[in-house]
Amino acid sequence: MRKYHLIFPLTAILLTTSCGYKFKNEVNEEYAAFINGISTKITRSVIEIRSNFYYDYFGDEEELVESHRGNGIIVSQTEAGYFVITARNIVDTGYRFYSRIDYEVYDYNYGLYNARLVASSDKYNLSLVYFKKGRRSLEYMPYTISEKVSGGDLVATVGSKGYQLNAITVGRSVKYDGSTYFGSTFDYDVLFHDTDTSLYIPGSALVNENLELAGINVYCAQSEDSDTGYMTETIVGEQIIEFYNSVRNDSHLPDIF
Repeated sequence: MRKYHLIFPLTAILLTTSCGYKFKNEVNEEYAAFINGISTKITRSVIEIRSNFYYDYFGDEEELVESHRGNGIIVSQTEAGYFVITARNIVDTGYRFYSRIDYEVYDYNYGLYNARLVASSDKYNLSLVYFKKGRRSLEYMPYTISEKVSGGDLVATVGSKGYQLNAITVGRSVKYDGSTYFGSTFDYDVLFHDTDTSLYIPGSALVNENLELAGINVYCAQSEDSDTGYMTETIVGEQIIEFYNSVRNDSHLPDIF
């Protein structure tokens, strides 16, 4: 079996095991630690972004003309707020004539925050969003530059599956390639993995075995090259760091290393 679907919180599982129920098969301790780490920490760093685009046709009344919804990942923080990386098309259409764009962020417990767009990049297909801290403490995800996931490595997607927060789907990394299912190419390799993210909204997090952010999922398509029948395209951590650093000095951002 190549994938599993889990939903945070895992209260029912924890209650069952604490009451003395014993599984017929021994639980793999490393895999259990992987899932428990995602459910207790990683889910606190994955947020949901809703973007509302308005246009004033006649100069006296704005009308909502477009809405986007996706996930983002908290990658750094200051004393006042959090910085979030997300897929560019969630928050920035490239059209500059909207009269107003409103951004809303929802945390893992549906806490609501107002947000603003800091920067976007056509090159990396990524955007950076900022929102102020509230009463609830959120996490931010660590990165690794020196280590890439290899083919066959265990990975997990964490994000919103439809309107269900904090879904977790496990799969395996497959390959790095510059080609995409859109028929276009990037200036850098993207990661393909066999996790079925077809029902997830864009921008969900891909986590490696060390509970580090391996990338941001941007597209899922059916594939005969995958045991699950799907292949997901992911912008990897190296490109995320390059994008972040490209705007860090101009925007006075904290370091993420």
